Amino acid sequence: MSADATIYYVVGFSITIIGMLAGSMYWLGRRFTTIENEINELRREINDVREDLHRAIDAIKASIVSVNSMMMEFLGVKGALTRDEIDFLTREIQRMVSLVRANPISREELDFIKSVFSKNLDDITIEELERVAEVAKRWWWEDGSEIAYKIFLYSWTIRAYKIHENLKKQRERGGGGGGTT
Repeated sequence: MSADATIYYVVGFSITIIGMLAGSMYWLGRRFTTIENEINELRREINDVREDLHRAIDAIKASIVSVNSMMMEFLGVKGALTRDEIDFLTREIQRMVSLVRANPISREELDFIKSVFSKNLDDITIEELERVAEVAKRWWWEDGSEIAYKIFLYSWTIRAYKIHENLKKQRERGGGGGGTT
């Protein structure tokens, strides 16, 4: 075999190898693109499932709040809550709030809750209890804290008791009964 033939052979063989490598690289590139597209589609589907799951969890939380709020309001309207029970709940909120730090609720919100429950029960307004309940509900919604939910539920129960007591006082005075203040 001559030198020219060897060169032609090596060049031809090299071009064949380069062509095969180029074809393989092209095929791999297309395959990787397909895999990347499939991964991106999976990511989109996972994000959709994640969003659906968040919506479902929010719906469950909303249902829990609604059912428990309605039950506490019903017990309050029926007059099923005693002053001793409400005093117990007030002390429980004081105890729980004393353990809480300002995160995830603000220092102002924490101080507000502490100030409300440092008062005599007769001096706490329904509006203050509603604000405490809203802060605690948001806190529970964002953080999932058991303490937050208890504070929400207890303050809503105390609110129901106070509404019942106000209605009872109005009836005793002969005022009928409609207001909640």
